[in-house]
Amino acid sequence: MLKFIHKLTLAHNKSLSEKRFLLAGIVTCVAVFSVLMNAIFSQQGLLFSVMLGATFAFMIGVLVFTLRSKKFMLGSIIIVCVGNLVVIPVFYFMGGGIYSGAPLWYVIGIVFVFVLFSGPLFWLFLLLSLGAFALSTYMEQIHPEWVTKISQEGYGIYLDSYIAMVCVSLLCGILFKFQDLILRDEIRRAELQSHEIEGLNKTQNNFFSSMSHEIRTPISTIIGLNEMTLREKNLPPEILENTLNIQNASKMLLTLINDLLDMSKIQSGKMEILSAKYDTSRMLSELTNFHWDRAMEKNLSFDIQVDENIPPMLSGDETRIKQVVTNLLTNAIKYTKEGSVILRFGGEKTSPDSFLLRIEVQDTGIGIRKEDIASLFDPFRRVEDSNTKNIEGTGLGLSITKQLVEMMGGTISVDSIYTKGSTFRAEIPQKIIQSSGTIRKPGLMSRRQPDYQQSFEAPRASVLIVDDNEMNRIVCRKLLRATKVQVDMAASGRECLEKTREKHYDAIFMDHEMPQMDGIETLHSLWQQPGGLCRETPVIALTANAGAGWDTFYLEQGFSAYLSKPIHSSRMEALLLACLPPDLVEQRFIQKDASTPHLIETVSKRPFVVTTDSIADLPEYLYRNHEIQVMPYYVITKQGRYRDMKEIDTNSLRQYLTDTEDTSVHSSPAPVEEYESFFGNALTECKLVLHLSSSRFISDAYNNAVEAAKSFDNVHVIDSGHISSGLGMMAIRGAELLRSGMRPEDVMAELEKYQKRIHSNFLVPALHQSNTKYQTGFLTKFLMNVFNLEPVFVTRNGRLVIRQYITGYVRSTPEQFVRFILKNKKDSQIKRLYVTFSGCPVEDQEHILNEIQQQLHCDEVIAQRSSASTFINCGPNAFGLIYEEN
Repeated sequence: MLKFIHKLTLAHNKSLSEKRFLLAGIVTCVAVFSVLMNAIFSQQGLLFSVMLGATFAFMIGVLVFTLRSKKFMLGSIIIVCVGNLVVIPVFYFMGGGIYSGAPLWYVIGIVFVFVLFSGPLFWLFLLLSLGAFALSTYMEQIHPEWVTKISQEGYGIYLDSYIAMVCVSLLCGILFKFQDLILRDEIRRAELQSHEIEGLNKTQNNFFSSMSHEIRTPISTIIGLNEMTLREKNLPPEILENTLNIQNASKMLLTLINDLLDMSKIQSGKMEILSAKYDTSRMLSELTNFHWDRAMEKNLSFDIQVDENIPPMLSGDETRIKQVVTNLLTNAIKYTKEGSVILRFGGEKTSPDSFLLRIEVQDTGIGIRKEDIASLFDPFRRVEDSNTKNIEGTGLGLSITKQLVEMMGGTISVDSIYTKGSTFRAEIPQKIIQSSGTIRKPGLMSRRQPDYQQSFEAPRASVLIVDDNEMNRIVCRKLLRATKVQVDMAASGRECLEKTREKHYDAIFMDHEMPQMDGIETLHSLWQQPGGLCRETPVIALTANAGAGWDTFYLEQGFSAYLSKPIHSSRMEALLLACLPPDLVEQRFIQKDASTPHLIETVSKRPFVVTTDSIADLPEYLYRNHEIQVMPYYVITKQGRYRDMKEIDTNSLRQYLTDTEDTSVHSSPAPVEEYESFFGNALTECKLVLHLSSSRFISDAYNNAVEAAKSFDNVHVIDSGHISSGLGMMAIRGAELLRSGMRPEDVMAELEKYQKRIHSNFLVPALHQSNTKYQTGFLTKFLMNVFNLEPVFVTRNGRLVIRQYITGYVRSTPEQFVRFILKNKKDSQIKRLYVTFSGCPVEDQEHILNEIQQQLHCDEVIAQRSSASTFINCGPNAFGLIYEEN
């Protein structure tokens, strides 16, 4: 029986849920059968035995039905419902009640619940099972006659309890034992699958590596021969077009191979970050010159902005940094049809010998939808829509970029507005090698040349090309043809040794991967060749192995230089020129370029900017002093829509209402699209935006800002919990904290505490007349008119609520309001008091300020006129007292 259960429950073709149900079902049947046998042998009654037999048959039927229908959850529910809620309670009363072995069967029923269910169903059936037991014991106390008593003579009651204890213990033990076996089997299979997957990954990585190496050879031939065609003058337009298309397609294929190889290395853990010192100016020149032509081909403006505080010499993996920038610039140029691409370099010292390098690539391209940003860096994932379907790409570039940045200990983020452009930012820690001095400003020179021009001529020089691939040898010979050097070729390492025994060569290009004797063996044999004429000749490695670390590898093997395939003719000529004796070079040619140099612009971006909505109700000088940027609200009238503080103010709006009696006037926050543009423009000047919004319970501005911020990684929106000057005080505090050097996440935490120290109070005497969203019910308005009640609003948990009503006349209620708010307030309690007037006449303002001076002497009292939006929602003659409490 145990072997049968073992075989059935551990079958590999069954799921974990199926195995658990089988185990529980079999144990249930065994349990019922055990009780049935005990009832028969102990002669507990015919009815009890018949019910047990029926239950046993029913459980067998449920088990068979579930196995055939594959509805394991339904079968589990039937077993637990029938067993725990019907069968076991019946057995409880018919088997002797609490003073028998019956209660022990509840234990196995509850164990089934733990085995079969999870989530809400688990808690439901656990509570039902416990409730069934509690109800059974309660009913036994009320109706003891319901319980069939076991004979008290002899050992009947003890024997029943003993048998129940043994059965339940064994069944629970079997249940747990087989559950453990099931889990062990699952773990073993998971480990086996893990090893298989690991083996498949190794095979895949080896395949990618081998494929990359093998494909580079024909690509090298295609690119090399195609370049020879492009060197021809006066090509027919159709042939020139075809040749240029071949060149672009070859470069695209090469990029794909490089991406696949990099992804394979990253996944296999073979990608290494190699730190070495590098010249930042030289790196910038290489990057910008490399991408200048591509931008010019699309008629894009390509600008470079470099912060002057970047150290001239840093230490890091220059190759990987250039790869990161290249991937970002390639994407920016590829997805930008018109406009500009901007490359920014900056950063800051994090310690005396550490520098956080910031790289930013901004474009005016198609942008990224908010829903696509979350999966933007996933491998093999491209943003697909009508704007990208005709653009080549595999979706690997950004994934590789993110992983490279993280491997270097950095972070990468993106801000994007769909259809308007994107900005990618990477921060990578580097070591400072030389901090003194300023970064040079190299020029950007276009390298597009209508006609090829060799860099030198050396007709007396002799060069040997060693490669087992005939097409590679032909390509190398043709690429060197314009230099007029004498070229011999060898198809193997042995042929190379034969030729060097008979002739001296001034330079040798040696392929690495060759059959029988590879390039490294040939090089070492060349050094020791008896009677050899090239034992000291410079040897340049030719290889399809590309990437960081290979140059060091080949130099350590003894090669003079390293040239990767596909071979670039300019690189090949430069390496050969460096190896040739100067007396053999008869003529050098200076590469000329007719394009105008474009100097790198030195720009330092601000670390942050604080923004808020125009209903912050601050004096203009405070916005300027704290460099707070303002997003205007809109005032909407029958005549049009006007930007608050820019196109309309309180006085002009009040005059308009007097002249027109327009009752439809209302205010509205800017739509999401305008918030996106606002944040995007702010990020062109700074690295981080902290936006303080009015309370989300009072205005839709918060929701619009949050939705817009989803397009940016460097925009943080905070619900201030206030309006009017309370919002302004939060914005000022945020600017002060950021300026002190506090981290953004700490600033947000501090602002949550500061929010509770701000108290906003508003007297709205014309509430029943104003077109405000803080309207009250009809009855309240009626009572306010009859009894001259004027409400005092306060902000509480982000909501505007009426704190109390003031009774009186227009001239007396402001005094009562001031006294009510400032009573019992000591001078030391209030640090700063803002008085915001909404449509109050000048004489009333002076009267209110005098009353404030009589009640309180605080450090600073700031009085200002409210925004037009505040005036709309508060009406005339309203004013607020907003203060920060110490």
